[in-house]
Amino acid sequence: TWYSIDTAGKLFPSVSSNNHSSFFRVAAVLKEAVDPCIFQETVERVRPRFSFFFVRLRRGTFWNYLEKNNEPFLVQQETDFPCTASQFGRHDSHLIRFLYFGNRLSIELFHSITDGCGAVEFLKTVLFTYSVIAAEKDVHKGIPETEGKIVNIQRTPVIDDYENSFLRFTTLDRKGSKLEIRKFAPNSYHIKGTAPAEKYVGVITGLLSSEQLNGYAKSLNTT
Repeated sequence: TWYSIDTAGKLFPSVSSNNHSSFFRVAAVLKEAVDPCIFQETVERVRPRFSFFFVRLRRGTFWNYLEKNNEPFLVQQETDFPCTASQFGRHDSHLIRFLYFGNRLSIELFHSITDGCGAVEFLKTVLFTYSVIAAEKDVHKGIPETEGKIVNIQRTPVIDDYENSFLRFTTLDRKGSKLEIRKFAPNSYHIKGTAPAEKYVGVITGLLSSEQLNGYAKSLNTT
C-alpha cells in the first residue's frame, strides 16, 4: 500500500537534512507518569485507524511517495534532542515517533504526513485511547467524556483523512496563465540575526494563557 504526498507536503523531503529534520512535535503532560505498557498498547490500537501515518518515505524515479510500513512501532523513553532527523530509505525508518519522559507523552511526525491540526487530532485520539486502556486496567480510573470530538478508532480510514485537499480547495486555470513573481508583502516579518552553527539544537519553553490567546485571535477574526 502506498500514498502520494499531497501538494503541501512535497517540499519537506527535498529540504530535510541533519540540520533541518522537518519533524515537529505535539505533546501532553499527564497528571501521573506515563505507563510505557499502556502507551504501547495505545499505539497498537490506534494504528489501524491511522495507517496513513505509519509509513516510510520512498524515492521514486520522478517523485517521492509514502509506503505503508509494517515494521513494529515501539514507544521509547526520550533520550535524544527533540525532532531529530530520520534516516530515510531504511526498511525500519519511521515518519512518526512515540516518546515518553516522566509525565510527558510526545508524538513526533514528519511534516509530509500531516500538519499541526491533524497532529493535534491524532494526539487527542491517543490520549483518549490511553485513558480507556488505563480504565480497563484500573477500575478506579474513569473514562473522560468526549462529546463526539475524538476520532473513532473502530472505524476504517476515510478518503478525507488522506486526500490531497489542495486539489479540492484550489483551482488552476492553465489556459493563458502566466508566471507571476510576487514580492513579499510590506508587513511580512523577516527574521534577522546570525544563523546558528551547524547541528545546533535549541529548545524554547514558555507558558501562556490559552484563554487570552484565543481571545486575541478572535479579535483578529482568526482561529
